[in-house]
Amino acid sequence: RWFYYLLLEYNDEPGSYKVAIRKRSGKGIWQGLYEFPLIEMEKNATIKNILQQAEKNKWLVKGKYELVSVSELFKQQLSHQLISGQFVRIRLRQKPGGSTDWLWTNGNKVHKQAFPRFIHQFLSGHRF
Repeated sequence: RWFYYLLLEYNDEPGSYKVAIRKRSGKGIWQGLYEFPLIEMEKNATIKNILQQAEKNKWLVKGKYELVSVSELFKQQLSHQLISGQFVRIRLRQKPGGSTDWLWTNGNKVHKQAFPRFIHQFLSGHRF
């Protein structure tokens, strides 16, 4: 499984920014933990394809965001499958208008949320 987590940043006031996260409610080992907006693919995809999918999902408004960075590849072996993925950092000029179950949390407080180990691997080496 390929996970592409979108780190969506939005400056809602000068000197402060928010990051979109959501609580996983579905059944599974990560139930109740937080994650960033996720695009899951069956195979490795290009960042262009990931951004197009995010626009299609109405998570991004075409021309109203900036791709900041793409992480190295992260992997985690679960008991029954291998998860591979990347973290795509995006600065929004306009918040998405669609209905989502996201929480917009202060960027400097993201590290305090309960995330799966896969996401903690990324966060341990990156600061916002």
